[in-house]
Amino acid sequence: MPQIFDTLQDMDERRAIRLGAGYGLLSEAELEVVPIIAKCLEGMKNDSQVLIELHKSGFARLGDVEFKDFSQPMNRAPSDSSLGTPSEGRPELRELAFWEEKQDSGDRGF
Repeated sequence: MPQIFDTLQDMDERRAIRLGAGYGLLSEAELEVVPIIAKCLEGMKNDSQVLIELHKSGFARLGDVEFKDFSQPMNRAPSDSSLGTPSEGRPELRELAFWEEKQDSGDRGF
């Protein structure tokens, strides 16, 4: 049993050493990249200032835009524009409904 624990301890020590080496490589890479990223960010900041100055209109900034709160459900009232039966609508639709009723009842009108 002690031999198993020794093996586990050796494995854990190797893991810790390899993790330390990996973290060392990671920090070295980060130290190399950070100045490049800082230079790029500074260039982007300068470019955005140039773009702002180039397209400046001289008008005052707009205020906040008012909006309606549509998060509450709407209570819809029945209206003339709502869908209904054809007999409630236009006269030609009423006639069409009349002819359809006659055909359904078997009276062909001749």
